[in-house]
Amino acid sequence: MVQDLGGAAGLTANDLGRITLRTAEPLAVDDYAVSRRTGAFLVIDPADGATLTAGMVEL
Repeated sequence: MVQDLGGAAGLTANDLGRITLRTAEPLAVDDYAVSRRTGAFLVIDPADGATLTAGMVEL
């Protein structure tokens, strides 16, 4: 079930959300429903290498 929170200020641990992500360069990705391997991603903190979040691509 998808629930619109009307522009919620943020998410807490284990919350699910939908975002639009813009990148400086094009990314080679697939829809998660087509390929789990190339349809998922991690966002890594460059300062310490910690995983900030994980996501699935929906095209």
